Amino acid sequence: MGDGSLGKVSFDIRADDLYFPEESWIEAVSCFNEMLSILEETLLTYSNEVLYQSKK
Repeated sequence: MGDGSLGKVSFDIRADDLYFPEESWIEAVSCFNEMLSILEETLLTYSNEVLYQSKK
């Protein structure tokens, strides 16, 4: 799904998707919301690590 060394994320929406049609805006929004929650968690972890390192 993502490549940490490049700092990019991609999504694969295919015709064999079992939950939504291939051209579904609902799935695009759902994927975007999930990506935002992952990004939020990543940024919080990073900020906590930076704060921890600065207190050493």
